[in-house]
Amino acid sequence: MASWRSASKSRSKDPKSLKQQGFTLVEVLVGILLLAAFTATAMQAIVSATAFKVKSQELSEATIWMQEDLELARYRASQIPADPARCFAQTPSAGYGQKLKEDVESASAAITPKSSALGQRPYTLRREAAVGGAELNVLKLDYQVERPDGSVVAKLYSEVSPDKFLECP
Repeated sequence: MASWRSASKSRSKDPKSLKQQGFTLVEVLVGILLLAAFTATAMQAIVSATAFKVKSQELSEATIWMQEDLELARYRASQIPADPARCFAQTPSAGYGQKLKEDVESASAAITPKSSALGQRPYTLRREAAVGGAELNVLKLDYQVERPDGSVVAKLYSEVSPDKFLECP
């Protein structure tokens, strides 16, 4: 047992073993630098992910608003009564498209600015309804949701034709 103690004492006094304990200043600085670079990269990724999440939530909410209004137009199109005179309309004001436009505009008299669930920011839903072109029995709807600064969040274009138009000869 005495030989073991003397061997362990001689190892601890060895100058080479004393140099191997701990890190050098350069190693510590390199470690801190690597840690800082990793942290900066991770933070940038988190900020980017948050920005993408907010934009996707804006787009989702805007799409829901446009879809709700479009569903109202489709519902109103299914409620228009049959009128044989509208089947052979020669002017935009005489076709099913104009009747549907009037019904949709009276059902939602004004599309007011809506507030987002994301921080209560106001957005504006704009709808332009038009009848015309080659088909006078179709209502063309063009939607756009805008931020307060005027930038566009989402756009949607759709055409709706009344159910009774499909029964025309």
